Amino acid sequence: MNTKKWLAYALYIIGFLVPFIASGMVGMPMWSQPWVPIVNFGCWIAAFIIGYFPFSETRKFPPGTTTPLKVVQYIGLSSANIVLMALLIGYLYYPTVSNSIFPRNLSTLLIITLAVMGVQITVKDWKGIITHPKIVLISSATRWIIMPFVAFCVGKFIFGTISGLPEQTSTLLALGMVVLGTTPTGAASNSLTLISRGDLALSVSVTTLNTILAPLLQPLMIGWLAGANIDFTPALRMNMILELLKLVLAPVIISTIFGMIFPAFVQRIKPYLMPIAVFTLALIIMSTMSKGTAVLLKQINILPWILVACCIQGFAGLGLGFYAPKFFGFDFKQRIAACFEVGVENAALTSVVALQFFGPMVALPAILYGKVQNIIAVSIFVPYFIKKDEEMKEKAQEVQAPAE
Repeated sequence: MNTKKWLAYALYIIGFLVPFIASGMVGMPMWSQPWVPIVNFGCWIAAFIIGYFPFSETRKFPPGTTTPLKVVQYIGLSSANIVLMALLIGYLYYPTVSNSIFPRNLSTLLIITLAVMGVQITVKDWKGIITHPKIVLISSATRWIIMPFVAFCVGKFIFGTISGLPEQTSTLLALGMVVLGTTPTGAASNSLTLISRGDLALSVSVTTLNTILAPLLQPLMIGWLAGANIDFTPALRMNMILELLKLVLAPVIISTIFGMIFPAFVQRIKPYLMPIAVFTLALIIMSTMSKGTAVLLKQINILPWILVACCIQGFAGLGLGFYAPKFFGFDFKQRIAACFEVGVENAALTSVVALQFFGPMVALPAILYGKVQNIIAVSIFVPYFIKKDEEMKEKAQEVQAPAE
């Protein structure tokens, strides 16, 4: 591995360990020991800058690519690192972050994130829903059937049956799983489909449809699956529907219309939209983590149970999302898209909804699932799909060779 990459990784680790150890592993006010955040952020900034050089040296850029565009691509490629650092900041300095401006403006940050996604939805994507209704509808239906049902069963079994947690805690964590399971997919599923060589057009079409359906389906399914265990009144349900219309559907629809009216302008700014989405998502994750940390530290024994629940949810969602469409005649690339459209949740949206309507405890499964799903997807499913795609290409070439 490149020496600069090793140095960058070392600085990332040192930057984390300094506040982690200084706080006694439980987080601290950011400026209670000023040298700590200075060393922490200094190491991370240095690591991020150092990591840019091997990226720029090995990446093949089109002729005329400017330095700002290279940096933009680097930010996009480093999105996982940026979000992870934000997550750690939310934990390491949770008292300070909780009282900052960001947790008070989670709705605004989410609207910006969804608007960035919406402005890139084209007329072609909308046509995809109309021209391939069967495939899109089956993919969407599979997602809305599998994930809520799995989340309900996992929450009931893990938290309600075998964990031995207090009843109120287990009820809230099980509710958190249901809120997670009834949240639509986000842009992450499109990115994973792209790098896995799946059907990107199908992925974007299903994400678009799921986003449209979410404001109606999510409140209804939460009431159906968890309503008996919480005070989920008709008034609260309607309030959630209206809030989701404002948070989810409105920014996507308005930004999509804007993109259709001004396609040339959107095409010019499109390379710079990724950093906006990455940083707003990072701020959402940081804020929700800070809100959940105080609750988590008071009951640290719940962490292993949440991780187990998230792992089961992730493997079940991604696995069933890939294999179930096979029975409906999906080809390999379509099944890849369906896999991520079913198994990848919009954890940022889940966190905002959970905090706004139910509280920090309910948000904890979403906070952890956001990282768990990416680890499972990137370390297991993406390499498998790429390997299978390469094998299929080799077989196709072998078949063509004799004919030639």
